[in-house]
Amino acid sequence: FRAAPRMAAADAPPSRAAFVFGGGSDLGSAMAEKFQASKDWATTSVDFFDNPLCVESICLPPGAPPRAQLMFTQRMLAKQEAQAETPHMYDLMVNANMSFSTASIEEDEIFESVDQIFHTSVESSLVLAKIAATNLKPGGLLVFFGSMAAFANSPASIGYSIGNAAMHQFTRCVAMDPSLPEGATVVCLVPEVLDTRANRDLNGGKAEENWIPCAAVVDKLWEWMERGRPDLLKTGSLVAISAKKAAKEGEETRYSFRPIDTPLFVAPKKL
Repeated sequence: FRAAPRMAAADAPPSRAAFVFGGGSDLGSAMAEKFQASKDWATTSVDFFDNPLCVESICLPPGAPPRAQLMFTQRMLAKQEAQAETPHMYDLMVNANMSFSTASIEEDEIFESVDQIFHTSVESSLVLAKIAATNLKPGGLLVFFGSMAAFANSPASIGYSIGNAAMHQFTRCVAMDPSLPEGATVVCLVPEVLDTRANRDLNGGKAEENWIPCAAVVDKLWEWMERGRPDLLKTGSLVAISAKKAAKEGEETRYSFRPIDTPLFVAPKKL
């Protein structure tokens, strides 16, 4: 556990706090850079390695399974709370852990592909949800990530598709869990493809036009936290993120965040 030195008595401590599970990822680093630039925010990172941009950084034991990750993080937070004599409560908690994997039914690697996605996305989200039950402030925002791939027919990336479909349903379930603090909002951001170094490595080192920069996601989170969340952002929402290419040279690409309507349709005709 690494914590920044204590402030001088004359300095006012940050009034708001953000928690990033997977703080060493591209998205986690972008979030730490944005939020730490404000004197009103303090950011905590949890990952298998240190994030020097954050005020606090919890380094998980190498290879720790989900239950051990939870227990270790809770122990480190409790230790810091005892030293600071104040509870560690967060306005914003985000799971920045995500990965990509391809494999079809005919490939032997399909089992490893499914395991990878569930370990990276689903299990880490379960850990964060458990932490949020005790450390998210009333009225706070809890953010998970899915993918538009879960809505597409993707036989070449079955593990990735079903893992993200699980994240969509996981978000809806957690949003209704009574153990979360009063007034908490739970959402799942659903980009087409997030622009990360890992995704670029799998794509010949380049990003495509429809990829979403980490900075665009972080800017929207900042907007929601600083200016208030829109009425359309209900707890349990899935929020699609898409890119609109600039119409003219010199114009910037715009990124839209739109709720996904997912009603339960049951056909009137019987089979």
